[in-house]
Amino acid sequence: MKNSTTTGVADSVIAYGNPNDTVLVGDWNGDSVDTFAVRRSNIFFVKDSISNGLADYTFAYGDFGDFVLVGDWDGNGSDTIAVRRGITYSLRNSTTSGVADVVFSYGNPNDIAFTGDWDGDSSDSIGVRRPLMPPAPTWPGGPAPASSVDCGDFSTYAAAQAWFDFYFPLYGDVAGLDSDHDGQACELLP
Repeated sequence: MKNSTTTGVADSVIAYGNPNDTVLVGDWNGDSVDTFAVRRSNIFFVKDSISNGLADYTFAYGDFGDFVLVGDWDGNGSDTIAVRRGITYSLRNSTTSGVADVVFSYGNPNDIAFTGDWDGDSSDSIGVRRPLMPPAPTWPGGPAPASSVDCGDFSTYAAAQAWFDFYFPLYGDVAGLDSDHDGQACELLP
């Protein structure tokens, strides 16, 4: 870790966790210093200091496939975990096992979620970034209905895949671009 935004050597070097762990950063104990937690499946191993060694404590939360966010959801000065499944967010106000303290839905399935204190009230909340909708092929009079879109309407595989990736989470393969159901649209295009 580097304690300044300057060129030079690291201020701290530690070994913590296993190579395949997901690393999370937060102020877990409210002391105004960020430290590490690592995630294995749905188990979190929290370290309250920047040092080698074993976790200070562990807890289980969420499911293996959940997307994890870190934030201070209740404004108490310590960070905790939220998990996202689809468009449902389950926030926990302590780093302990248990059920969510707050559950809500927000955004679209393919949005990119992140956290921040958007209004300066000392508590974090969720933000999403929505990918731009790929342009639909057009015909005289405007965009074609999805049922009349096919692989011949795209000049490249990338263009067909972008269209497919945007619409598939919302409506499925409405245009029939993935004939072998492997998640790849119009595979024969260049």
